[in-house]
Amino acid sequence: TATADQNGPGLTVNNGADRTYRVDTLTITTTKSGSSSREGTFNSTDDRSSSSSFSVAGSQSASSSGSSGWNSSGSSSMNASGSRSSTASGSNSWNASGSMASNASSSSSSSLNATLAAAADATRTVTTDDGRRERTRTDSFDASLNASLNVDVDRSRESSHDASFEKAFDSSYDKARQSSYEKSRDSSYEKAHESSYANASESAFEKSGEKSSQSSNDVSKSYSESSAYDLSNTVSFQVLTPTGWANPVTNTATLSGSVNGGSGNLGVNVAAGVGNQQSNSLAISNTSF
Repeated sequence: TATADQNGPGLTVNNGADRTYRVDTLTITTTKSGSSSREGTFNSTDDRSSSSSFSVAGSQSASSSGSSGWNSSGSSSMNASGSRSSTASGSNSWNASGSMASNASSSSSSSLNATLAAAADATRTVTTDDGRRERTRTDSFDASLNASLNVDVDRSRESSHDASFEKAFDSSYDKARQSSYEKSRDSSYEKAHESSYANASESAFEKSGEKSSQSSNDVSKSYSESSAYDLSNTVSFQVLTPTGWANPVTNTATLSGSVNGGSGNLGVNVAAGVGNQQSNSLAISNTSF
């Protein structure tokens, strides 16, 4: 579009024609890819060993002795006399007495001796290797035990027993028969018993044992890791570049009429065009000054 302004003899034409542009679309794509990997190994060794031993020795002895004795003595007498006819009378009597004595004694002794000795030791070694460094740890254990036992036992016993007895019997009778008799009997006894004993025993024992163990445990582990990535970024933007005028115009100024009493230059001022898209012309007619 164009507008014209006239101030006095001058005419100014202002052109505001539309412009044309070229649109350029620029696309930038950025890609990036990569990969990473990691791997490692872990080794561990565990060695264990242990041993233990023990020994037990002892002896036992026992002895016992004793004696026993008893004495017994007694006497018995019997007297009988009588006469018999048509009538009979008689008497009977007997006496018995005795005594008994016994003595017993015993003694015993026993002894026990025992010793115990035991020893134990253990060793453990652990080795670890994780690929960067190797570590070793060793643990050991030692123990021993010594013990002894002594026992003595003495025992004795004594006993005595005394006993005595005495008995008497009297009887009489009368009968009507005539007879006579006389009898007598004497008896005595004496007994003695004595015994003794002695026992002795002795025993010895000895035991020993040993135990050992050994174990090994190996552990090996490995790992591997890998990763990959692909990245893409696309950016688009447009660039406008002017190419010309959309609607070229032609400005024409016509001056007619008369100008009186003026001096100076007479002309038409036309706004300058852009990109040679504007043509200007001036026509003056009916000129009289």
